[in-house]
Amino acid sequence: MRQQNTKTYDREEVVDLLEKMLKKHWTKSSISTAIGVEWLSIDNWCRGKAVRHPTMVFKALTYIYENEERPSRRRIPV
Repeated sequence: MRQQNTKTYDREEVVDLLEKMLKKHWTKSSISTAIGVEWLSIDNWCRGKAVRHPTMVFKALTYIYENEERPSRRRIPV
């Protein structure tokens, strides 16, 4: 049986990871395509206006960041 990762992440952790990704080879559009969320929504999360699912976003970003996976149209498993 697989153990569930129950750690939650907050907005600041999402922002930090996004900044790391943008400093590498990621672009705003490739990040938003990879997690299936419009960049405007991500930007709102970064500004603290609409933090809905920071843990889900963090896990999706971590997946593509750690695996160096180039984004495609399919959504990343979370």
